Amino acid sequence: MKKFRKRLKTYYYKHWNCLPWFICGLMILIRGDISRFNYGSMWIALLIMMWFFCPTEDINKLSETESKGDDDMLVLPIKKKWYDMILAGEKTEEYREIKSYYDSRFESVFGCQWLFRGIDGVGDTTPPEKEIIFRNGYSRSSRQAKATCTLTKGTGNPEWGAEPGVEYYVLHIKKIQEA
Repeated sequence: MKKFRKRLKTYYYKHWNCLPWFICGLMILIRGDISRFNYGSMWIALLIMMWFFCPTEDINKLSETESKGDDDMLVLPIKKKWYDMILAGEKTEEYREIKSYYDSRFESVFGCQWLFRGIDGVGDTTPPEKEIIFRNGYSRSSRQAKATCTLTKGTGNPEWGAEPGVEYYVLHIKKIQEA
């Protein structure tokens, strides 16, 4: 019974705006029609429910977290060996394969204009500096470091994990801000 109540409650919170129309449909089923007064009262009930249940506080909280910028920051998981080398300052580049998966992620951070024009030497070729989080593994509780990086295309250093002769997205790590 508890699971049913919980499911019913979550369903109500997801679909609260359907309740007046459900009642309206029941009235039509029971009586065969609905009066203008009942139809109008359903609209009024819906507007009142919207007034009380619309998530204005959540929208305000979302705008506050967006201003902090941590939620929309790119998080790249890396192996412990490379993570430790980056923190020590030994490794100043991180490599990612050129695939549509990384196209979309780098586009959201560095911008569409830079990713598809500037990076190839067309238009503004000054790489923008953006903050990226490097995480030691995939867990949210893993150690992580925020770094300022620029993005280019090129071949990488084999000592830092790149295969010779393969072109990558190269993240140049300018400085590590927090670990």
